[in-house]
Amino acid sequence: MNECAWCLRSGVELTSDHVFPRCIGGTLELSIPACRPCQELISKAERELARRSVFALYRIAGAPPPRRRNKAGRRVIEAKYVLVKDAGMGGYQEVAMRVNDLPVVLPSIEVDLSGEGGARLRGVQPLDVAQVAEALRKAFDHQPDPTCLVATFDVKLLERHDQFYEDPDFWPRVYLDLAGELHIRARTPEEAAALIKCVVDAAQRGVFDQLPGWNVGVVEAGTVHHFAVEYDETKVHRVVAKIPAGIAVLGGSAHDKLRRYVIGDPGAEEVSVEEISPPGSLRDARDHHLAVVYVTPEYLRAAVVLYGGLFVVRVGAELEPSRLLVAKCRVAGGSTRFVEGGEADAIVSEIRRHAESLGAAW
Repeated sequence: MNECAWCLRSGVELTSDHVFPRCIGGTLELSIPACRPCQELISKAERELARRSVFALYRIAGAPPPRRRNKAGRRVIEAKYVLVKDAGMGGYQEVAMRVNDLPVVLPSIEVDLSGEGGARLRGVQPLDVAQVAEALRKAFDHQPDPTCLVATFDVKLLERHDQFYEDPDFWPRVYLDLAGELHIRARTPEEAAALIKCVVDAAQRGVFDQLPGWNVGVVEAGTVHHFAVEYDETKVHRVVAKIPAGIAVLGGSAHDKLRRYVIGDPGAEEVSVEEISPPGSLRDARDHHLAVVYVTPEYLRAAVVLYGGLFVVRVGAELEPSRLLVAKCRVAGGSTRFVEGGEADAIVSEIRRHAESLGAAW
């Protein structure tokens, strides 16, 4: 093929696009040609699945090895929040979850704005809090712009249904992520504004430069991590649809509506992606992602299993007769291939039994 499998342009620089995304274990054993603009569009959707969706939880302990281990912020799960109850100091500490690595306590400054006063400084060592204070000082160490704006901060507000919202032991805080960016976590915009005024004033007066003592706490194995994710479901569905779309291309049946859906083209109304069961529900699919694709030049039906969760992808009306393509991908990477014969029959039967047990037809 000398054209992009997604936009169908020829005469452009082509790269190899993993049919099963690399971030969930895909290899170039099953790949199709794609131009760089399409690769970038699809990569944004794959990031949504791999870092922000519920699938990020399953990648923490089972993702393929990273390409670059030491780049700041790489392979960090971009959760809505990860908070850990601190039994010793009280309150909740911010934590970053990383793929194939231990969680990291993020340095933070918390302030009690309820009228009682007080602050909690968290970090692995005093230098961590000093870095938060220095980042605050730098943010305000210049003249206002013509609109009188001095600095901007990323504010992450809790919602009323979050379990910490009414907890008096939750204090708003400013924290530093692994990439060195400042964030504010609070319950309301007013609370966020009061917090930043308080901590910036303290940082400018040097309150955080001389810390009298430091207690080292340990988050023991088995400690509950309160983890919430928030993501764009449509982007995740586009990644799911990409798998049977790529398999169809390799099988000689490019589907116009499906490829347009994958790259976010609005003219793909006949494509349907439905989550039948959540991750972990298909217990026999713990080590592999699976795809069963019934395909003709005009129609397509597919069952896609990611981390044991079942999706059904449909394009067009009912199809008969059809060609069957079955592929599997190791969750931890290293092998992506088509399967045939008895192995393919077993995969089809297992997915069918699972779907029928839920009252779903595919």
